[in-house]
Amino acid sequence: MAENYRHPISVWGSLARGAVGGFFGVFIFFGYAVYKNPYGIMNLGSFLPFVWIAIVTGLVVGATVWLCGRFRGKSLGVLLRVAVSVVVSFIVAAPYLYLREHPDNVERWWKYSVVFGLGVGSIAGLLSYTTNRSKTDVKAASV
Repeated sequence: MAENYRHPISVWGSLARGAVGGFFGVFIFFGYAVYKNPYGIMNLGSFLPFVWIAIVTGLVVGATVWLCGRFRGKSLGVLLRVAVSVVVSFIVAAPYLYLREHPDNVERWWKYSVVFGLGVGSIAGLLSYTTNRSKTDVKAASV
């Protein structure tokens, strides 16, 4: 029974993992943006706000995953974490992307919001979780 015991991590650990996931996830969005417009690589300064939005989105995803795990009473599975984080990152990033793009170009806004939500949300959701194996369980599993 002791090998299945998992202790909760702090909210700060989940926030940090979400922020790191948001930082790494923004490179998926960069890849898509450069694929759609190869000359956009010349204007990397315009991508800097996306890095900050991705980190903030990762923080929000980490907090949401942590809260969902607390309300549920046990750890969320990988698929549920990713699904929740993709939806949350889409909701967080969509208003910014709508204001950044012209309101008359709804199709482009929709594509960018979905790609940003999938890229940032999936990696941030994979990295942020609510429980961790205890040190005694790791020692018992390695022996």
